[in-house]
Amino acid sequence: MATMCTPSVQAEVKPTDMLSDRVKRLKECVIKEKTRCSNERLRFILEAWRETEGQPSILRSAKVFDKVLRGMTLYIDENPIVGSLTKYRKGFQAFPEWASHWLLDPEARSTGGEKVEIDSEDISLLKDARDYFATRGVLPNFQQFFQRRHPDVDINAIERESTVFVFHPVHEPIGGVNVDYGKVLNKGLEGVIEEARGELAKLFPGYLSEFHRVNFLEAVIITCEAVIAWAERYAALASDMAAKESNPERKRELERIAETCRWVPAKPARNFQEAVQSFWFIHAAVWIEAAQIGHSPGRFCQYMYPFYKMSKERGEITPEEAIELLELLFVKFTEVQKGGTPLFWQGVQQQTGQNLNVGGLTTQGDDATNELDFLVVETARRICMPQPTLSLLWHNKLSPEFLHACLETVKTGIGMPAFFNCDVAINRLMDRYHVSVEEARDFRVIACVDTVMSHVQDNVWEGIFNIPKVLELTLNNGKDPMTGKQMGPKTGEAGDFKTYEDLNNAFRKQLQYWLALAREGDLIGFNLGEEIAPTPFCSALIDDCIKRGKELNDDGARFSLSDGCCPVGTVDVANSLTAIKKLVFDDKRLTL
Repeated sequence: MATMCTPSVQAEVKPTDMLSDRVKRLKECVIKEKTRCSNERLRFILEAWRETEGQPSILRSAKVFDKVLRGMTLYIDENPIVGSLTKYRKGFQAFPEWASHWLLDPEARSTGGEKVEIDSEDISLLKDARDYFATRGVLPNFQQFFQRRHPDVDINAIERESTVFVFHPVHEPIGGVNVDYGKVLNKGLEGVIEEARGELAKLFPGYLSEFHRVNFLEAVIITCEAVIAWAERYAALASDMAAKESNPERKRELERIAETCRWVPAKPARNFQEAVQSFWFIHAAVWIEAAQIGHSPGRFCQYMYPFYKMSKERGEITPEEAIELLELLFVKFTEVQKGGTPLFWQGVQQQTGQNLNVGGLTTQGDDATNELDFLVVETARRICMPQPTLSLLWHNKLSPEFLHACLETVKTGIGMPAFFNCDVAINRLMDRYHVSVEEARDFRVIACVDTVMSHVQDNVWEGIFNIPKVLELTLNNGKDPMTGKQMGPKTGEAGDFKTYEDLNNAFRKQLQYWLALAREGDLIGFNLGEEIAPTPFCSALIDDCIKRGKELNDDGARFSLSDGCCPVGTVDVANSLTAIKKLVFDDKRLTL
């Protein structure tokens, strides 16, 4: 259990804005580096899918993941924390199994307004992937399924021309999950594999449900072994580099990297350095399996603190050395990029939503803040990087010293940490999931502002719903004034509304029509995503999935994150309706 940090512990860290030369260089590299799309995954997924035609999708996904980690190009720079999502410092991979039509579209491949370069030798590979998944991906299957259900509804008009809503779960992998990093730190992936094999031994595949569980557990084992092999590849690379290195200090560092990667994440971490490296391998692997915003470290300081405390007490690390290691970890967080389809997240790729929490309560209701919380907040203040996003789990037992440290970081202007009220979050989770107060106190904030139970939830979140557009359709009898198309039901011409209630009733009818359509489409897309592109590695680190023998989004997780679709512009609609009621119907200064 984490213990509260005292002012004397905080005083061990001297206030400074200085970064080491190495951290400065790496930070500068991340700032200046262009984002690039690595197409290596396209080759691996095409190979894996062609080799596994007819096999269960959970095994196909596991074999794609295995091929990527065993075959991707590796590099080691001067950061002692190794493991990158692609062969580029700031690179992202494409996921054609979701949508492939955009692969050769230069506008679609831009990130934050920055055009992403395409190597000329990759053009044929991009065409191959686009054509192969043109009928196999989640999006084309969704379009066919949805069109059968609603033959008179134009999906293109809904999403692109009129933008009433966007079916998020069909365009790219689902994000927003917090896996059990602490499980790997304390058991190692070999312990996870042993757990999966134990459950596998209990099953008899003579029943269909058992048959599916066998496939899932085999996929878990494949993916965990792949991550171990990935780490061993880094160990081999570091050893080769050490053998050729003439600088004694760098040689020792490379040898230590090799030793660390041979041990973690396969086995339990033995010190803080190994814990940081093990954590990063797992975090990066989750992103490699399904790169979408919101994969978050959660309450990092709680599961990492015992390793820091152990190393500090042994004299292996000082608080200042820990801060530099955390700064190097923040560099790795900021290197994470994501690409996307033309519809999603253009301009916000830097906001990858890797939410790291500080503060909070223990399950017994005591202040959970420990020394590592102070070091993380100080790290954010010094390095000023956009990732990870920092969230303070505020409660009235926090020490004045820690609040002051958080405010000093806010003063830098980086907008972090964000403050979240523990009492509100705990009450919400108890009400929604009927859990005990002890369970609810262990909540995390992930992605943007999602408060979730700790590593026991799926990552369902649905599409984005444009509420002001619905009001615009209402004022035009269901027709879109931008395109002239009849989009929604005919609920009356604006000039025929005699009272505000007439308008409000028409708006509600439009809203009910579009909400039902959006909800159905989102859930269809979500189910197709689960059927075509499941995530066995991520599931292995969500509570109950191995025991149940099910993927996290296939009833493997105990709870669901889904709150329905995400409405935008709700306040705009409230303001608009209020203005119409006042000026048109109450004061009669205007007509509709």
